[in-house]
Amino acid sequence: TWAPKDVGGLTPALRATELRSGLLDNHAGTLVFRPLPRLAQVAPLFAIALTDVNRDGRPDLLLGGNVTHNRVRLGKADACLGQLWLNEGRQQFRPVAPEESGLLLTGDVRDLRVIRPPTGLTLLA
Repeated sequence: TWAPKDVGGLTPALRATELRSGLLDNHAGTLVFRPLPRLAQVAPLFAIALTDVNRDGRPDLLLGGNVTHNRVRLGKADACLGQLWLNEGRQQFRPVAPEESGLLLTGDVRDLRVIRPPTGLTLLA
């Protein structure tokens, strides 16, 4: 929530009302928040890449994140080793096990870039 006007010279207050990671869908000009499934909420996400991994014509999700440098009382949030979610159509995504996807992203991931050379798919994290 954001208060657009200064109140007595004070900085406007910001308040987080949603802490889950998710996607914004554009429905006739209105953005609708769709939280990702619980499995995708195991650690903070900072990077989401959309690309057709299995070449079925639908964009799949690649996720990365983590926070390893945190205050001592909070500790690390490093449970995300990268996730692949295949698009099943109708805005439904299916998680792919790390053994099948081959993803192993360690540390703090802040950006994901997909490069598609003629020989396959390359992910830069």
